[in-house]
Amino acid sequence: MLRGASLYLASRFDRVTVMARDSARLTQLANAARKKNYRINSLCVDYHDNFALRSGLENTIHAYGPITLVLAWIHSTAPHASIIVAETLAQANEKCRYFEIVGSAAAGPAQIAENQSKRFEQFSSIQYRQIVLGFMIEQGRSRWLTNDEISAGVIRAVMSDEIYSIVGTVRPWSARP
Repeated sequence: MLRGASLYLASRFDRVTVMARDSARLTQLANAARKKNYRINSLCVDYHDNFALRSGLENTIHAYGPITLVLAWIHSTAPHASIIVAETLAQANEKCRYFEIVGSAAAGPAQIAENQSKRFEQFSSIQYRQIVLGFMIEQGRSRWLTNDEISAGVIRAVMSDEIYSIVGTVRPWSARP
């Protein structure tokens, strides 16, 4: 779903590493980048495996240098992964903007008001940002965002460097698909 955002970043930066669990999709993305004369380094790792995640990130930092921008869309089934990424990046002691991408439920009225950035306060070199993926309302009907809309919204959030942004809308909440 972040293919467009990954290719955009590869067009702007010399070093872009994409981490995912699906090696075939990573290869397709790297090939698409290569066709445009961009370079994407692939890190195939299951972020549910805490040891493999930390090790993969450490190896990537060793091979390609410090990571200064993160787009992290990590499922809630891996509750420790975001902090492991932040800990690993903080060890490199480079300033890093960390954009966490979350689903619309994070903006729901029933959601306990929790400031997600508090989890990252212990890492002075990490600048935490949150991107909420909402939905679209068209002609009185709602629908989820397309992959292109997600990528475009994520790119806008990164370029504007806002601490909190919403792609699409989350209001009225009752209109969610």
